[in-house]
Amino acid sequence: MEKSFDEWNTCKKALQKKGLYPTFKEREVWWCYLGANIGHEIDGSDSEFVRPALVLRRFNQYVA
Repeated sequence: MEKSFDEWNTCKKALQKKGLYPTFKEREVWWCYLGANIGHEIDGSDSEFVRPALVLRRFNQYVA
């Protein structure tokens, strides 16, 4: 199966330009842009490369 890395790169650039940082709480389910990944990692689906993700904890002080 051919992966669409170029399409994901275009989507990723558009997301970077938005500059939005979501606010969330632990134990919430969010639809996230997971992209086109190498190997056997989970890819995002559809043309926007999204999948549901469970928030377990905050990663750092910049992502609240």
